Amino acid sequence: MNLMMLVVLGGLLSPESTGVDPYRESTVHLLAQGEVSPQQSTQFRIDELETRIRNLNERSRALSVNFPTGTVVMAYFGGACIFVAVELFALSGLTSITAAPFILVLAMGGVGIALLVTGLVLGFIASGNARIERDRLVRERMDYERELNELKTVPPPAVLREAVPRLITVARF
Repeated sequence: MNLMMLVVLGGLLSPESTGVDPYRESTVHLLAQGEVSPQQSTQFRIDELETRIRNLNERSRALSVNFPTGTVVMAYFGGACIFVAVELFALSGLTSITAAPFILVLAMGGVGIALLVTGLVLGFIASGNARIERDRLVRERMDYERELNELKTVPPPAVLREAVPRLITVARF
């Protein structure tokens, strides 16, 4: 229960401004406010939702759905290895070549294919996981925005009005 107390001393006001005789009895009043009103709790929820939406936006902006740099480098290097292996293989057909360089050309082509495939597969996996995470964040943000719009458009019921502070006499002097 949120209880805010404010003690107001009647004798603190100047007699001229109040028109009250300063020698009359002074009264100590207690101003008490009851529980948090529905409007205050609604405003608190609105602020909380706006903060969550802002955080989700920052997280989704920071999330990269592109291929990671390492997988791109692997794929390009694999492609280059394949290109060089094909060129060397074509040159080997024009000239007589022994078995050792031929095996080296085939190994270079195999490494190129392995790097190209590995780079593409790992890139697609990492990119897909990032897309799934981004879509989850977008759905979560949409849910929060929907709730926020409902809170902003629906006025609080007339029965649950804001609590009015009550003036209570605690003591008389």
